[in-house]
Amino acid sequence: MDKPNVILITTDQHRGDCLGVDGNPYIQTPHLDQLAYTGVRFTQAFSECPVCVPARRTLMTGQHGYSHGMHSNRSDPYPSDTLFLAEAFRQKGYQTQAVGKMHTHPQRFRCGFEHVLLNEEGRRIGGLEYDDYEMYLMEHGLRQQLWAHGMPANSLHSRPASLPDEHISDMWTARECCRFFERRDPTAPLPSTVHRQRAAINARSPRPR
Repeated sequence: MDKPNVILITTDQHRGDCLGVDGNPYIQTPHLDQLAYTGVRFTQAFSECPVCVPARRTLMTGQHGYSHGMHSNRSDPYPSDTLFLAEAFRQKGYQTQAVGKMHTHPQRFRCGFEHVLLNEEGRRIGGLEYDDYEMYLMEHGLRQQLWAHGMPANSLHSRPASLPDEHISDMWTARECCRFFERRDPTAPLPSTVHRQRAAINARSPRPR
């Protein structure tokens, strides 16, 4: 195939030194370490913006904050003339799907992806009643346990999950991504975006001074 498959794995703003391969003595990231060992690792890469919503907007548009106009976490719609990364892939014949957290406005906005499965961590914007992850938990009778630890999304740090391991958001995200691979048209290449809530990325954000 002359067009390679592309999988983009993002996390909710982890620093680059939160990786075992970077020598972190506490955080274990064996799968990401394996990707680093067998691929190309950029040790001097910096995020365009260390704040999550504008950083994702930069990633999806290829524009820096001065161009797309967002520097803090706000619920602003994208400009109508935006060409998205996933849309550019689609124009070249790629199949596209995003799985996980998008945190866009409006909340079901796809940023150029053909298909999106959401885990918005309890956010309710613009009339969204349930996201796809919550609907999955409802089907398994587990939605009432999602916030049993009593903490909001941005307060989750090193706490035990309140769900069985096979039903936590990371496992759901990985399974849905694999199902997309199995269902896709095998004659066309794919890019897919996977957002993991508790993992580590291989890019450094500038440290506060």
